[in-house]
Amino acid sequence: MKKITYNLYLTFKENIATELEINFIKENNDYFANFEVNQLKSILYPYKPKLLVNRFEENLCVELIKINSNLNLSIDDRSPTILENPIIKDDSDAQLAFKIYLAEISMHLEDDQYLIVSITNIKHFYICNYSNEKFLKSEKLDDLLFGGGPLILNKFTGKIYETSSAQPEEDIEEFRILYFPNN
Repeated sequence: MKKITYNLYLTFKENIATELEINFIKENNDYFANFEVNQLKSILYPYKPKLLVNRFEENLCVELIKINSNLNLSIDDRSPTILENPIIKDDSDAQLAFKIYLAEISMHLEDDQYLIVSITNIKHFYICNYSNEKFLKSEKLDDLLFGGGPLILNKFTGKIYETSSAQPEEDIEEFRILYFPNN
């Protein structure tokens, strides 16, 4: 199966590209790599404020964004038609995807399993809150397993992302900005 690629965009922080932004573009764009930095200063000016740098697999996009956190980088799907054709079409698809995922991560538990507590449908993704069965039955903190941050299910790729239980709202907002910046 072919991996989905994403557009990696750079939004300039000023009216024209800074030297740091130009160097990032040179390193990651085959076309612009052919030019000298001084040439790119004038070439990139008409592209303000946002430029498509290149298409990469999702993991590389996320890695580039983390490594270059001082740049204003964002990603979206390569094809606009992906937004018209979600893989996860309804709540039952989402519930099944979460059940399968939770069954997989429950395999290492000896006498417990993770269960869905709630699923929330958001415009482009689902949020699943879950906990372990022992805790849900007893409500004793001693039975609560560490972790358990909400899961995010991208409707268009079917991929599930884990969040931290410490700051789930921030993780969910970061996911939204990273994958769906214009929505």
